[in-house]
Amino acid sequence: MKPWNFLLLIALFTVALSSGVAYAHQLPEGFSGFEDPESCKGCHTAIYEEWAGSMHAKSSKSADPLHAAVHNAFLKSMAASGKPQSYFCANCHTPTADNMAALMKGDAAPDASNPTDARGVTCSFCHKVDGLVEGEKFHSYRVTEGIKGPSKESTAPHGSSYSEFDASYTMCLGCHGKMLNAKGGVVCSMDEEGVSDCLKCHMNEAQGGPVAGSGKKTHASHGIFGAHDAATLRAGAKLDVKMELGKLLVVLDNPNPHYFPSTNPLRVAYVKVEAFDKDGRQVFANFVKDPSEDPKAMLVKVFKAGDKVGVPSWDAEGVAKDTRLMPREERVLIYSLPKEAVKVSAKLFYRFVPQAAIEKFGITPDGTVEKPQLVAEKEMELK
Repeated sequence: MKPWNFLLLIALFTVALSSGVAYAHQLPEGFSGFEDPESCKGCHTAIYEEWAGSMHAKSSKSADPLHAAVHNAFLKSMAASGKPQSYFCANCHTPTADNMAALMKGDAAPDASNPTDARGVTCSFCHKVDGLVEGEKFHSYRVTEGIKGPSKESTAPHGSSYSEFDASYTMCLGCHGKMLNAKGGVVCSMDEEGVSDCLKCHMNEAQGGPVAGSGKKTHASHGIFGAHDAATLRAGAKLDVKMELGKLLVVLDNPNPHYFPSTNPLRVAYVKVEAFDKDGRQVFANFVKDPSEDPKAMLVKVFKAGDKVGVPSWDAEGVAKDTRLMPREERVLIYSLPKEAVKVSAKLFYRFVPQAAIEKFGITPDGTVEKPQLVAEKEMELK
């Protein structure tokens, strides 16, 4: 198998469920619906702008080319095997869709001209959920009327009631809690990844009041920062180098309570190690063309089905290997260097998707998806 080819297969992750049974959020009878996020912009300007730039706002198939490409690959796979071509992703990627049942059954396809199919995860969705509905394969939410939030002192003209659920990280688990495919294969599960207070890191404190005229000086950022934010990504893992007994030790450290890379099996990370002589010439590299040349430096999750390794997540029966950094793990990579080496460099990179998958799915480069993201780096002069 050529380098990265096995990663192409695990890249097909987003729609791991292939059953045609509708299973969406619980709405009350006569539910009035979800408001357009634009209606929030006038009073909650800073929060709206944070949300508009977030992956929550861009979660729909029409807004995220990568999500669209992977779902299209799923549709082709289902068509080839005669299985229902549904959009199960709607449950979390377009949770306010007014044709949710049809999308999840495969009776309709996402329509970019339908605002409810294109808005992604909206303000009123998160502020109208009031409980977690635990499912066998994945979770969903209980939705109630009225805006809810973490404040007990709201005087908002639209009304807002305090919700313990909305103030807790458990509200994230409806979409980020777990995903099993139709075969019962675990695509991701926070029980395994490591559950912690998501809000502390992913909705960190930002300057400015939450609403126009507020006396508060800060608010919880609604950018919902993850790997697309450079500072959050840099906090994902640390790297150091040292020499012991004539060997180079590259020390990787995951300071977080979940895996790195976390949850999404599309993501990969790898370490690039180089050594140079006194004239600046490279005399050592742990790989030349492709990171997979040094398997121990790859942080990746790969699925299997029977004896077949590298299957897409919707076909997975288990995990073939998982070399990601575990929660709070420190890992040491050991290298022998040539005697002429006088300087070493180690860099930890993160990829949203392997280059081969970009080419395979025809994903348009956007300055992020095709570029290795630098997480950490360290240089050292050798004595």
